[in-house]
Amino acid sequence: MLKQDKLSTPLNSKSPINDHIVKDGDGVKVVALWLVGARKVYEETISRSIKSYLKPVVEIDEHGEIVKAGIYTYGEAIHMFVERKNYNGAFFPSFVECKSDYNRESIGLKYIDHMFDNVG
Repeated sequence: MLKQDKLSTPLNSKSPINDHIVKDGDGVKVVALWLVGARKVYEETISRSIKSYLKPVVEIDEHGEIVKAGIYTYGEAIHMFVERKNYNGAFFPSFVECKSDYNRESIGLKYIDHMFDNVG
């Protein structure tokens, strides 16, 4: 399930996001994929000669643990594998829930069957 709906912008010219924009223009740098078995998925992709971005790491707090790992895909885009099956907190360890008076209605999207990217 695709869970990241956050867009980033550089705070200054020395940001990695700024480097990405200068080189490739506006676009998506990181796609986070919520899945079970992040370690296994990472190992399987690496065994197929995919370049590693982040070896599996575990982050823990009082709400449980998450596992993150990542690979480079086309160009310098990154796919992050995020496993949250053992986590009951707001999002990730150290994140705090933010309450708002604005509560948008669900559009009903729960799963993504596949993704497609155009690469020059």
